[in-house]
Amino acid sequence: MAVESKDMKYLGQEEAQQIDQELFNEYLFSLDQLMELAGYSCAVAIAKCYPVESLKKDHAAVLVICGPGNNGGDGLVCARHLKLFGYKPTLFYPKQNNKPLFKALALQCERLDIPTLSFFPTDPQCVVDSFNLVVDAIFGFSYKPPAKPEFASVLQSLIQIQERVPICSIDIPS
Repeated sequence: MAVESKDMKYLGQEEAQQIDQELFNEYLFSLDQLMELAGYSCAVAIAKCYPVESLKKDHAAVLVICGPGNNGGDGLVCARHLKLFGYKPTLFYPKQNNKPLFKALALQCERLDIPTLSFFPTDPQCVVDSFNLVVDAIFGFSYKPPAKPEFASVLQSLIQIQERVPICSIDIPS
């Protein structure tokens, strides 16, 4: 079910999945094409809402948290474009995807010198102190709760910092 506000239309889970299927089946888009479009669009939206020059912390630091599904792929593409736009993204994967497409996207980020955190800070204040904003690319519209244990501490941290650091979610807030 779609919900409309004055300026924006929000898609429900079923409608979003139908659009994806139409793009795949009728228009023959590939998964990597859709990820590229989604990630680029998110980076453009972030640049519009949070221009580099408006960010107060050094170097326009952005934490991009990527899940193991397609939403995480969108996050990797978003991080790459944010880097090209002058931001300083850092990646974190609670659980990595080993499929070739995701490995290629991760390699592209690595080649652009986008760092990856090996662990998530246990103190949410570290995220607040270190980053201007967070990109939530953990779960997409096909997510069904409950969250697996490897995501619990990250999600709890996002809840704790949401009033202090802007969180930009791809698809849906995790």
